[in-house]
Amino acid sequence: MATNSETKSAGFFNGATELAKFLVEQGKNLEHASMADAQNVIDIDGQKYVWNRNNWRWEPVKPVTFIPDDEITAPTISFFTLDGLIDYIVENVEGLIPADPQHRLILQVVDHTTVRLISHPSEHHKQRTVIAKCDAHVPDITFGRYLDTELFNTQLLSNFIDTPARAELFRVIKSMTK
Repeated sequence: MATNSETKSAGFFNGATELAKFLVEQGKNLEHASMADAQNVIDIDGQKYVWNRNNWRWEPVKPVTFIPDDEITAPTISFFTLDGLIDYIVENVEGLIPADPQHRLILQVVDHTTVRLISHPSEHHKQRTVIAKCDAHVPDITFGRYLDTELFNTQLLSNFIDTPARAELFRVIKSMTK
């Protein structure tokens, strides 16, 4: 029997050995129970039945039918420029671009900022996979609502090409006072 000082020094780990032994024993019991269930299979006229402990009855074993699933595909690769997407297609580093003319890919222009490289439809589910996509990073230009002069100047200088007209507009806005 442990003394009071030994119990205090053991702290959190007091009884850890007994707990570990208990958990190992429980695991062994569960393993034996599952092995016993595996032995409770009977064959009646070619049909296999298994004992269901929860319902206390014999239930037919349902055959597992294998339906071939479509090929597992890699996640979509994202590019920010069309040059990057074109280089990916031309180089075909991963070998995802088929040489077979029957399995050509589709380059889809979704909108003014997005282009996707789409695979041939899958064999079983007829689903297309997006192999790569290009999402252009375009500035968010605010039109049709009030902007204070500081925010307007920031958008003007960061989102528009430096031209004499932009320089003149910037000079006029900068000289404005309240």
